[in-house]
Amino acid sequence: MKRKLFEELKEGFGALQSAREGKITLREHVIEKKAVQWTPPSRQ
Repeated sequence: MKRKLFEELKEGFGALQSAREGKITLREHVIEKKAVQWTPPSRQ
């Protein structure tokens, strides 16, 4: 089955708007921040 990404985005933004208006409560997830080490590419 092919996904309808635009429809999913519209649904998500509609839910976000409803949550901000206090009409619904969305689930929340806590995400742990991880440090990122970046090494610049070597120049040749």
